[in-house]
Amino acid sequence: MAKKKSASRKKEQIKTIFDKVSKDDLKKFIEYVFTGNPEIKNSFIAYYAELIDESPDKKYNKLVKSIISSYENNFGFIDYRASANVDRELSNLLVKAEQKINDSIIDSIAICTTIIEEIPHLINYMDDSRGYITELYEAAFDILLMAVEKAPPQLKDKLFNYCIDEIQKEKYHDFDFDEGFFVIIPKLITLEEQEKIYFQIIDKLIEFEKRKDKSPFRINNLLKEKIYYLNKINRNEEAHKIIEANIDEFDFREILFNEELVNKNYNKAITIAIEGIQIAQKQSAPGHITNWQIKLLSIYETKGDVENIRKYAKQLFNSNRNEIKYYRIMKGTYKPDEWEKISESIIERIKSKDRYGGYDEADILAKIFIEENYKLRLLKLLEINSVKINFIDQYANNLKDDYPKEITAFYAEGIKKLAKITGRASYNEVSKYLIKLNEIEGGKEKVISLINYFRTTYKNRPAMMEILNKKFRVF
Repeated sequence: MAKKKSASRKKEQIKTIFDKVSKDDLKKFIEYVFTGNPEIKNSFIAYYAELIDESPDKKYNKLVKSIISSYENNFGFIDYRASANVDRELSNLLVKAEQKINDSIIDSIAICTTIIEEIPHLINYMDDSRGYITELYEAAFDILLMAVEKAPPQLKDKLFNYCIDEIQKEKYHDFDFDEGFFVIIPKLITLEEQEKIYFQIIDKLIEFEKRKDKSPFRINNLLKEKIYYLNKINRNEEAHKIIEANIDEFDFREILFNEELVNKNYNKAITIAIEGIQIAQKQSAPGHITNWQIKLLSIYETKGDVENIRKYAKQLFNSNRNEIKYYRIMKGTYKPDEWEKISESIIERIKSKDRYGGYDEADILAKIFIEENYKLRLLKLLEINSVKINFIDQYANNLKDDYPKEITAFYAEGIKKLAKITGRASYNEVSKYLIKLNEIEGGKEKVISLINYFRTTYKNRPAMMEILNKKFRVF
């Protein structure tokens, strides 16, 4: 209540001052406030920008540069804290840009294009850990796109030329800064000549990327922009030719594959995928091999082709993925009496001495034992890996009701091993697992024993004692 009265009193005082102060004195005060308060000054300029006798491009360019320079340190860098201020001021400008789409579209466009032009340079001289400035850049394109939808033909032509000039600048070629232009330019094309220019620019950018001799990722994206535009205007045959000319690239082969899949031309889709695997093998691209195997498995499941379902599920399971879902898919194609022998051969392969016996192998074996309800074998696996507390914890729930004595013993051994590692992170982990151990039948006695052991053995670790005393006062 007191705060409301104070606010009301201040409001009355301000009104009284406004009634009595002269125009010149008010100007002097505002100029005084601007000194050392660049944010207020910039907000003032932004609010009254229409009164500045300059072209929108010039006045907003000056304003954006002023906002940025206001927060640069002596080395021309904008640190983490200052970047939030830059984001706030530029965000306010974009709000103004959106508000002006209907009554002053020129100003709206000028604000957006100015921010778009500055950010690719700015991002290299600031801490944008929050990602705010990148989001701001995308927002500028979103508002510009809204303006494009309402722009008259003459303004659209002007914007087309602007976008074509900008997209060729190298500053946009990193971090996908040119994506926004590829969204806007097709909406500005109204003439055959403009379309021709657009394609020439894409071809020019492709040649530039080829000279850089980097990965085909950006080249593929540029080709996709051309394909997208051609399909949009129903020139599908031309788009298809581009796809076929680049069929050795995964992205374009995948487009063809999906087309055949949509049309239920499964045999054609299978041929495309098998050829894709062969190309990926030559290119030493295991990720692409796996992707094609997944696609083939999906088709064969649709067709009900048991032989090939087994083939590709086995390949995917035997690869470095070892995902239990592929084990289940294989299992689903066999009768129970047939599966037992197959399952044992899979288990033996994973256990084989000529394979590296690490965490991944133990993890997939545990999943198989759970799938097959092999509780004793799972218990033995946990015993072998009892020093790995995270492994014990992952599978303890499957056994703690049937074998509480053994599980509590495994937890205790794993916790002891973990406690040897110094540092608060380790001590907090120890506490976490002690709490879990306490919840298992017979676990409380183990917890008391372990805490007493730690208080004796590690009494010279004050951080550990602090954490244990805080979380286990009753023990």
